[in-house]
Amino acid sequence: MNKQFSQDTYFYNVIDAIKESKEDNDVYLGHPTIFGKQICYYHAEEKVDGLPENCIFVSLENFYNYFSNTKYRLPKRLVIYKDDLKESEILLDAIETTINIIKNERKQLEAVYLKEIKNLEPDFNDKKLRVLLPASGLTTVMQYVSKGIYDVLNEYNNLEVKLSIEDTFFDDMNDNLPLLVDIYNFNPHIIISINHVFQFINEKVFNFVWFQDAMPFLINKEIYKNRQREFFFSLTKHQDKMLEAKQIPFQRQNFAINDKLFKINKKIKREDKIVFIGSSYNFFVDNSFVTKEIIDELETRYELGEEFSNEYMEDFSKKFNISKEYLELKLIPYIVRDFAVRWLCRSKLIKKFKIEIYGWGWDIYPETKQYFKGELKHGKEIADVYSSAKFTLAPHSGYIIQQRVLEAIFCGCQPVLYDCRNIDQGPYYEDVFVYYKSKEDLLNSFVATKEFNFVDFKKEFTYKHFVEKILNIVEKNKNE
Repeated sequence: MNKQFSQDTYFYNVIDAIKESKEDNDVYLGHPTIFGKQICYYHAEEKVDGLPENCIFVSLENFYNYFSNTKYRLPKRLVIYKDDLKESEILLDAIETTINIIKNERKQLEAVYLKEIKNLEPDFNDKKLRVLLPASGLTTVMQYVSKGIYDVLNEYNNLEVKLSIEDTFFDDMNDNLPLLVDIYNFNPHIIISINHVFQFINEKVFNFVWFQDAMPFLINKEIYKNRQREFFFSLTKHQDKMLEAKQIPFQRQNFAINDKLFKINKKIKREDKIVFIGSSYNFFVDNSFVTKEIIDELETRYELGEEFSNEYMEDFSKKFNISKEYLELKLIPYIVRDFAVRWLCRSKLIKKFKIEIYGWGWDIYPETKQYFKGELKHGKEIADVYSSAKFTLAPHSGYIIQQRVLEAIFCGCQPVLYDCRNIDQGPYYEDVFVYYKSKEDLLNSFVATKEFNFVDFKKEFTYKHFVEKILNIVEKNKNE
């Protein structure tokens, strides 16, 4: 990653804090495409008005009280200048000691909450069942899945629903304490989580986990004895295999969408336009061992329409001494996505269609740079783009029913998909989707849109359908 980052900083001098806060620096949060805005804390006799929102007043006298209670990230850098060098050193040492005390206290508090939550029993005779949805701002898709489920649950009069997520990008997104506080205070009957298993909750709480990624919990292959009121869902066959290895029973659940948000906007004229919405996967490529020879061979195979079969991946892994898991989950997805978009932008189709690329990272390629329009906010902005286009390119190496595919279809935009039917499980909806195998197939796919049969499709791929499945399970088992 070439991007330069700063650190959240505590300044003894307010002038230094103001100056740096106006630089609008980013801090690294552990995610390749999501960054935080640098926080510039400052000491002063009193708060200074009219400063940028990331310039925050914390006097030395209030240092401990503030950072003991805030959800914001703690400072990792200290800028202390005093005329007396000895005084500066003493002050630095005192602040560092205080920060370490606060960190230790948070760990101790986490342990207390974990113990209390384990013993916290919800009463299923309550008039309303409480449903908690943990989510994280450090996700590009998952938080919106949780928000989509949250919106549907709020339509039920017999439910009280809470979305537990950070309030701002100043919040410490790697801190577990706010979630534990939410669980304790809310005392949920039901928890619906994307990708995370909460093993510390009470036996009476219904815990629904929808796996959409290969999480450490799945990868470790340790046998897991799930609770009686714990139910697992799997998005793709990759998660299927992992859950099977852990001997965990599960149901298949494809992506779903909010059909009130993603729908055809008749006020927008549909153009002869091809759009792609999604980030570049270039950050998947580890340049320390991924050579040009590796990339060229994979691109050539992709271009010719030859399958990335299990046998091929095993042989390729041995040939180039790279793990099959990395090849399957990182490198091939990069090839399938990034090269398809680049082929499109280099093709003669640019004379016939308007091309628009949205997301993150596409400005690194000369051929995509001129069609790159930046990022879109989740929701209406994305829906309106799909409503304006005839086609969307949506290649994925491992599965067909992607979030973006559903969003496009519900907005009347025809998806063109990489043909991975040899890998993914059906149904394949050939009457809805256009598939391609090779580069030639891809460039010949943008011909005519298909007529959609929305009635059955909408029933299966809405959050409403998923929520009803969950509530039926609760109703069936709550008295056991």
